[in-house]
Amino acid sequence: MEPVQVNGLPLSLKEVPEEHISTILYNLRKHIPETVHVHEYACMLLKYKRANPDLEIFFWAPGGDYRLGIIFFQLQERSLIGSIYCENEEARKAMETTLMSTTLNLPLRPMTLLSGLTSNSHLAAKPYMDKNSWFDSRGKIYWMPWSTAKELQVHLPEGVEIRELNPEHSDIIDIEWPHSFPGSKQMLERQIRYNFGLGVFRGDDLLSWAIQFYYGGIGAVQTLENEKRKGYGKAVVEAMTKKLGEMQKDVHLNIVEGNETSEAFFKSLGFRFAYDSHWVGKNFNITHTSLS
Repeated sequence: MEPVQVNGLPLSLKEVPEEHISTILYNLRKHIPETVHVHEYACMLLKYKRANPDLEIFFWAPGGDYRLGIIFFQLQERSLIGSIYCENEEARKAMETTLMSTTLNLPLRPMTLLSGLTSNSHLAAKPYMDKNSWFDSRGKIYWMPWSTAKELQVHLPEGVEIRELNPEHSDIIDIEWPHSFPGSKQMLERQIRYNFGLGVFRGDDLLSWAIQFYYGGIGAVQTLENEKRKGYGKAVVEAMTKKLGEMQKDVHLNIVEGNETSEAFFKSLGFRFAYDSHWVGKNFNITHTSLS
């Protein structure tokens, strides 16, 4: 069968030339907040790649042309995790056609997650998702510009302090985390080791925490059940947001659709609604931000 064509060009997913990556990031930044997730995620993957060039991290596009949409991802053990972004209708059609064409050479793994998709990007992936029985989870992306985040005040209750997490804290975090899944402890440990996490401590006891996740935003926000409603969750989120702002990172997070408590909490801290998001994939536990 001949490759599917758009405007006379045969389409297959091809790696974007390295010299185009900076242009992709520049273009993504122009469309924030709609692109806050994919921009920060792409920056995180490039950071990982610089630290370890052997990592299997890829930026692909239909025909290698980033103007026709991009899909970027990391292969890790038995997982493919990444995201898709299509800026306009032309890119949506090109990506949809490419994903459904016989020229597709995407190394799909048993555990796959494409995160934080915009409505347009979700439409590009939907025929492929439906064909392969992928799940489709909805959320809402909230964000704060780095220039605002760096000025945020941290309201720390008396008798506790905020310190950086270390990888050993992944034990208790995974036990308490309502979204844990096989391998989640190792995932959390990696995020703390290669990114960072902050916790509210009373002496050596960890009471509340938040982690910078693999997509560059805030994840795993949680407080021990018997320590809730004491201001610890607010303090650790403020500290995380401020630190990311000082790093000149636009801050974002994803909230499960219908979690009005979390929405009200983050709005009260100054976070703004960015867009309705879709998290799609196969056999993967969704890692939304929550206050549970």
